Amino acid sequence: MEIRKVLRKATAVAASASFIGATLLGAVAQDLSTYPAPFVKDGMFDALIVVGADAQAQDVVGAVDVGASLQFSLKKAATTGGTAEATIDTGWKVQKSGNKLNYGDNVSSVMDSTSLGEEDLPTIFADGKIVESEGDNKNSEKYTQELWFNNKQTSILKYAQDDDDAPKANDYLFIDKNKELYNYTLEFDSNVDYTNTSDTTANDDLKTATIAIQGKVYTITNVQLVSAGGKLDKMTLLSGEAVLWLTQNNPIKKSISGVEHTVEVLDVTEDADACQVKVDDVTAIVDVDETKTINGVQVGITDVRAIHAQLQDVDVCQVSVGASEITIENAKKVKIDDIEVDGSKGWLTSNAVGTWEGIEVTLSPKDLDDNLYLAAGKAFTDPIFNSWKIIFGGISADYEEYSVKLSGDNDATFKFINNDGKTVEIPIYYNESNLAGGKPYTVFLGDGNDIDERIYAAGNKTLQVAAHPGLVRISNCTGTSSVEDCEGMRILATTTGGEAHLFEITDIDTTDNTTDIRDITYGKDYDDVPYTDRKVVAVANSTLDLGSFGNTIVLDINETAKHVGVVKSLAATIETKAGGSIIIDNSQGVNNLSITFREVNRALGTDITDEVTATNTVNVTLDPNSDSELQLFVGGTYLYSSVAAEDSADDHIYVTSAGTKVTSDTENKDSFIVQMPTAEVYGNVFVAPIVAQVSTAASGVSSYTLTKLSVGAAKLDNEISDAGASNLISVGGPCANKVTATVTGTTCANHGIAQGTAMIKAIKQSSGKIALVVAGYDAVDTRRATRVLANYDQYALTGSEVVVTGTSLTDITVKKPAV
Repeated sequence: MEIRKVLRKATAVAASASFIGATLLGAVAQDLSTYPAPFVKDGMFDALIVVGADAQAQDVVGAVDVGASLQFSLKKAATTGGTAEATIDTGWKVQKSGNKLNYGDNVSSVMDSTSLGEEDLPTIFADGKIVESEGDNKNSEKYTQELWFNNKQTSILKYAQDDDDAPKANDYLFIDKNKELYNYTLEFDSNVDYTNTSDTTANDDLKTATIAIQGKVYTITNVQLVSAGGKLDKMTLLSGEAVLWLTQNNPIKKSISGVEHTVEVLDVTEDADACQVKVDDVTAIVDVDETKTINGVQVGITDVRAIHAQLQDVDVCQVSVGASEITIENAKKVKIDDIEVDGSKGWLTSNAVGTWEGIEVTLSPKDLDDNLYLAAGKAFTDPIFNSWKIIFGGISADYEEYSVKLSGDNDATFKFINNDGKTVEIPIYYNESNLAGGKPYTVFLGDGNDIDERIYAAGNKTLQVAAHPGLVRISNCTGTSSVEDCEGMRILATTTGGEAHLFEITDIDTTDNTTDIRDITYGKDYDDVPYTDRKVVAVANSTLDLGSFGNTIVLDINETAKHVGVVKSLAATIETKAGGSIIIDNSQGVNNLSITFREVNRALGTDITDEVTATNTVNVTLDPNSDSELQLFVGGTYLYSSVAAEDSADDHIYVTSAGTKVTSDTENKDSFIVQMPTAEVYGNVFVAPIVAQVSTAASGVSSYTLTKLSVGAAKLDNEISDAGASNLISVGGPCANKVTATVTGTTCANHGIAQGTAMIKAIKQSSGKIALVVAGYDAVDTRRATRVLANYDQYALTGSEVVVTGTSLTDITVKKPAV
């Protein structure tokens, strides 16, 4: 047991004032329920995390956990009304010369037979140089690295749902485990020469040479030839987080994966073919060119020097700490630490014996249990060199929504946004009795069967051609007692620019031959609009002058016949705000009405994106079933059809190649929702270093950006000269951390922390800054408390202080301190 632990135990009972319950001079409580405030504000980290310069590894690991948790807290809510655009702090976006990754596209097609290299990812595929002077040949050759995505049958942007691999219907980057994902090449400008008499002569030339591959330095530890006098067949390389020469009995401290370890060479074998290495308190013998895990750290030995001095041996070993061994053998699976990577193949390229031209590696990710569906924010990391990843940052899209929804057996509502940004709402009605009366049209625009409940519309006869198919037929309102019975009738009309309006005739004055008309869509009234009573055929129809709307509505008003006929109201096909167009057609059959959405404008010219054609359509048909209930049926041209939604088996999603999405209840057939993009829809896919982070902002909704936890935010206690100058998270008790002693006013001999416990305490300093102390009776207790703080959302942290007890990192109890 450490002396300081004994001292703490001896003084804990005798402490005159409990630290956990102490009232500190000048200190004011800060409520823990607000954590991670004030250390995180507006997505920025405003504090220092402090550990003792001589702290145990448990304190360090605990501080790392707290920092990792705070990194996630550095998210800042943002709202945007524009197209979502994912960004990355470092990496390359799959996008070439304006060619983006649209639905159905693959990474290979977007890259168009080009590769990634130093210009795209300089930290991973930097040009390099191999220099070696061993053996008979001296080499100093430059090389380039390239990454190719050549297969068009994988890395595809899809909208999909799979019960096992993609249970939620969504956008995914699809990676086929059985298709080649990538091809990596390292190519020397000039050949590297070696003597190929035997494996021994080849090793004399190449062994111990170092080469940087994908941002990591590898040491060649062994090569083999196909046969004596032949080409290279097999090469073993060793990498590590640190490769260094260690002198016998001179320990060093090294941080591996965020945890500090003490590494020491204790001895070298008599034949200088192995080293005895100690990591912390665990010792093992590691052969040259081999690796071994010691106390959780992978250690490799690449070279040994046995130096026998007069007074004592001072042997040295070249040690790779955190090592990983990779073996490349021609046309065979690549091995990582002697384990084959399924679906991989490697080659040591050469055109002539005695020369080495480079390295080639391919991967079909067969190690995956099944095909991979990368959801937004997810990544696939290269399992061979572990230096880069493919990240799917979701899609960039801004949608405009239209809907057709049923409300009962006979009623529906169609809602869309016109090209002026106004919402147009059109009721639809099914008249079951109309069919029995021998009348052909049973599904009407309107909300009832009475003449003043109907919506009337007509296209000019000159527009009833292929360029504008299916415009709503000419409609007539005929009153029972007079033409005034048609008051309340509504007219669906468009300007010549396709701007849709819904009008209502609110009054017909047969004395003055005027009518009052209300523009329901725009909330505007037109009073006393003159008309001509068309008593005989020779009298012209009335063209209504509706001011800013124009004069595109033509009516046949006949007072004698008690008749108002809509001769023309649709001067052009309806155009939406997104730039698409809508055709309402109830002329195609006996019982139905059809609404078609097109991804091109009214003139069949400009489209909503640069990826569609005039043939792309989305369609819903309103048709009664055998039980005389109105139902909705999906039609159209889709890239992905009838994809089941996660939350309801009734809902299915349909997606066009341009990104229009339709969600329809295909079981109850009562809902049809269209999301039509206002701009090009594309996937945000990145090839990036494994440490890269993606930030996205969803269109028109709250989203988050993530700020990197600042380098330098972690400090040792002896680096803090003024504890009140910053907000602090101080990990470790006063024996291990001088900052804890300062802010709490305690000492190692007088801390008051009971055995088996730890505390989390927030203290407001006289400067106004907050010090959060995480301290335990010993390092294990401290780490348990840091685990609570890292998972703060899982525990009831209230007041200025809590006590943490437990027997492990999973058996944890948090409670208020005893009064």
